[in-house]
Amino acid sequence: MVHKYFYMNKNFLLLFCFITSFAFSQEYHYDYFIAEHSVRFKPDNQQWTSESFYDSVNQKMLFIRTQNDKIIASIYDKENNRSHIFKVNKLKDKITFIYKHTNQYPQQQHKKDYNKENIIKVEKLDSLKYNVTVFKNSKLKKKKISAIVTLEKSEFNYINFNADYNRTDEINKKIRSFLNPKFNYIISNQQKKYHSSDYTFEESIQKIQKTDLTIIVPEKLVLKEYNYWSDFED
Repeated sequence: MVHKYFYMNKNFLLLFCFITSFAFSQEYHYDYFIAEHSVRFKPDNQQWTSESFYDSVNQKMLFIRTQNDKIIASIYDKENNRSHIFKVNKLKDKITFIYKHTNQYPQQQHKKDYNKENIIKVEKLDSLKYNVTVFKNSKLKKKKISAIVTLEKSEFNYINFNADYNRTDEINKKIRSFLNPKFNYIISNQQKKYHSSDYTFEESIQKIQKTDLTIIVPEKLVLKEYNYWSDFED
């Protein structure tokens, strides 16, 4: 399956068409393109940009990943514990998505949640800035994560506190509880520190662009066991 995606630089419209010869089973629609810039300050300085397409209605994402000049896109299907992988070709103002395969993840075994005893606190600094602290336990003495989160009003909601931590949904929910439901907000900047490793990061929204992208996953899937490197193989 081949999906073609065209950029119109003059008015920032993104148009989409697809070519296919077989039946479909699942359709995904994305109405925003988001580019985020990340900087790691400690233990060394590194910078990178992450790109994704966002479905503001269903809060679903299509992630773009690059490895050795090869680009792929992935859609995580949480309900079926799998991800759909597409090869991405860029040529001037056109991007083409070609379905490759679907990673079927193994059944998750019950594992001990080492973060279960953590205490999450979100404090309002002002109407658009919040302090996030994750403590190891109820003693509130040892921190695991601390962050300053800055928001902006937006056309759509994108409250996405991003951390290497399994309870970020709870953090996002606590942030949303402070916000006026009459408006939409995005997290435009987040500065984070992981206290056990002393890693520090800053992530900020670099670009948001209105899009109209539809990706269709074929009815007949090519199922594979997950292997990070095989996603980039031709």
